[in-house]
Amino acid sequence: METRFKNHIAICNLTQPVEKMSTSTALYLVALLALSASATVFEPVEKLDDVPAGMQYDATQPPIKYMLNGVKVGIVLSHGAEDIEVTYPQIFFANRGAQVSFITPGWLKQYNKKVVLSDFVKPTFLTTADLSFSEAMDMDFDVLLVAGGIASSTVCRNDNDAVKLLSKHFASGRLLTTICSGSELLIETGLIKNLVMTGSPACRHNLEVAGGLYQDVAVVAAEDKNLIMGRGPTDMMPFMQAIEEYLHAHPSATTQQQHFLSV
Repeated sequence: METRFKNHIAICNLTQPVEKMSTSTALYLVALLALSASATVFEPVEKLDDVPAGMQYDATQPPIKYMLNGVKVGIVLSHGAEDIEVTYPQIFFANRGAQVSFITPGWLKQYNKKVVLSDFVKPTFLTTADLSFSEAMDMDFDVLLVAGGIASSTVCRNDNDAVKLLSKHFASGRLLTTICSGSELLIETGLIKNLVMTGSPACRHNLEVAGGLYQDVAVVAAEDKNLIMGRGPTDMMPFMQAIEEYLHAHPSATTQQQHFLSV
């Protein structure tokens, strides 16, 4: 028996005859013994560098076209958010003078509001949440950006407060944006029916089953709607530039007072 399985075996009381063990305990023991028989298949992860990451992304930031002074941005995410889909927008907006907040599930409070970002399945960064979905509900963000990363998207999609936040924000006429698997949250909001859209190709089936008209293109700005969608992490630059153009063309009351400054 490999050392790494010893703690698990200790759970079973091996002093008992097999016939006196509960069915669940016996089945658990059989499963562990089966694992030990092929233990060479499984290797413990000793360090994060051993974890294969996803694609290599071009994180080059574009030149600043417009300043976005006074713009309030909320990035919607949870554990497992694709790192570049959080770090790239944060840097992009901060360079233009916007205020960026990270909005996450409320239960992260019990973990000191720490959020794990990942490159595919490889944890890469910790960041700190600023607001929960419920806390952000009554705040007037100029734009909400839903980050991708399948774990993050799944958590957010199944959080009623997240869905309510996005629905309320969109109904207010303010800009809603999604990138990669973040587009799946649009299913829960009811906005997807007959919507020409993009997002991760891996999500295409789910989006089309829900009534979306999927396009495998870098960016889709929904016609006559306050909605911009990006396909994935390799499309960060055109996605963010589309948001920049929209915010310049549709300044909020706050930003009108502070004046957008062309560079």
